[in-house]
Amino acid sequence: MSKTIWYSSGDCERFELRIPATLCIERPREQQTIAELCAADFHYNHDGWRSDWPRDLSLYESERGEPFAVLNVDWEVMPRFVAKPPSGVNP
Repeated sequence: MSKTIWYSSGDCERFELRIPATLCIERPREQQTIAELCAADFHYNHDGWRSDWPRDLSLYESERGEPFAVLNVDWEVMPRFVAKPPSGVNP
């Protein structure tokens, strides 16, 4: 099961996101998890990859009203390593 929350970043519109129904919006650690899910949605589905990070995300229970949490989310870059033979060397 899932439930719907909304989030915004700065002056952006509110975006809707389905999250697992097991996440409790009243628990600070779960608010962090929700903010991370929102940040991933913003990055991949709303041109967030073009944005500057870190950014503040406001989390809402509905399309209108006050946020139930505001969290600062940063983007961690994970290195990816690829091995190959040196130029001119055949394996």
